[in-house]
Amino acid sequence: MRDEPNASILQEAFESYASGRFETQVEVKRFLERHPSFPKDLPNGEIRNQRIHDLLTRMVYTGHVEAPNWGVGLREGKHEGIISLETFEKIQSRLQSTARAPARKDINADFPLRGFILCNDCSKPLTACWSQGKNRKYPYYWCATKGCVSHRKSINRDKLEREFEIILQKLEPAETMFGLVKAMFKDA
Repeated sequence: MRDEPNASILQEAFESYASGRFETQVEVKRFLERHPSFPKDLPNGEIRNQRIHDLLTRMVYTGHVEAPNWGVGLREGKHEGIISLETFEKIQSRLQSTARAPARKDINADFPLRGFILCNDCSKPLTACWSQGKNRKYPYYWCATKGCVSHRKSINRDKLEREFEIILQKLEPAETMFGLVKAMFKDA
């Protein structure tokens, strides 16, 4: 029988990974850790990475059973599945595909250009932070590349983002791009 609400939480995690909403197993882990009712492995409220892999590779969640080591082939179980066999196969296909970089934990609205704007001197992505002044905090982008001429040089966030907006306003898409986007919207 389904153990609610954990069955629904697990089902959403499986389907999200299969569909690509979650790119990596780490994102599945974070999703499950955010739900207080879902059982955790460690006292600090985290789930082990190995457990995520074990969850994603267990056929039993499809309502089927198999034990090749004991000569038991794939067969329908006497329990209700949480996900379909097709979803399970998509998950297995994604697990066997090439590796992907996990989504960053620290992406937020304060610094939307972090990692996208490159340093003028070394061409590496800029990082960002809040710096503490005497009375308040100030937002800055800066180069974290050691050996770069601009290493640790701060650039005011508002100034940099204002200049980025000016560049964006000057951009004009090509005529062929309009046709492509129109076709994509019709297709969607």
